Amino acid sequence: MIERTVNFSRLRWMRCGTCSNEWQANDEWLERFHEGDEPCLKCGTNCESEERPDFWTAQDDPAHGDSVVRDTFWYHTSTHANWPDREFDPTASITDITKRRLQQIRPDGTGLERWAAQQKSKALHLGTYEAAIENMLRRMTDQNDADKQFYLYRVRLRPNTTIEPGVHKERANIAGDVQLAELGEPGVGVLRYVNTFEDPSSISLAVTLDSILAVQMLPIPLTTNPEDPWANAAAARLVMAAALETLDTTPWREV
Repeated sequence: MIERTVNFSRLRWMRCGTCSNEWQANDEWLERFHEGDEPCLKCGTNCESEERPDFWTAQDDPAHGDSVVRDTFWYHTSTHANWPDREFDPTASITDITKRRLQQIRPDGTGLERWAAQQKSKALHLGTYEAAIENMLRRMTDQNDADKQFYLYRVRLRPNTTIEPGVHKERANIAGDVQLAELGEPGVGVLRYVNTFEDPSSISLAVTLDSILAVQMLPIPLTTNPEDPWANAAAARLVMAAALETLDTTPWREV
């Protein structure tokens, strides 16, 4: 299996929607671009245009290859300790009033059941380690999840899963609640798209539950015993974190 080198500060690949020019940009250039001070290096299109430059994936990214996608570790962060859960009940977290409203959406009274089935079959999302961590931090900052227990998942795909050709733009219907069948050909288990929010310009995946072979889980933060000898030392010197359990030593759970 392939484990990619982690790099949160790498250069980002850009592509202009007007002239298709491609280049790499650092964080300082991106900040100036979003402030309107930097345009496309070739045609001058800035961030105010509908055809403005946006994140794109490098043409030499190994994840363009289907075999590499299947042989690579992918990551996901969640507040669920049993993700992905085949027994997931989406109706458990909604109120009785919402259930009644959903039930009445359809004349035959099956609105709630149909909604639940759609929620259970919607695409799951995997990405690089950096994308998974940045997604967790964004949820902690923007979605009031700072006090929740998170879990980092390392994911293995099934070796025979079908992959939609190409790498696609990140659209609202890719990142939202959608069936993968609406985005790719029938029977597709994996669709690649350019992540423009977490680890921008990296390739992320929209996948079906059946395309996942197994996962490893690590709680964030780790559950620790304050009496352990390393605890005080870790508080004094954060480099001691290297002594903590890693995903390489946790068991795989078939999905």
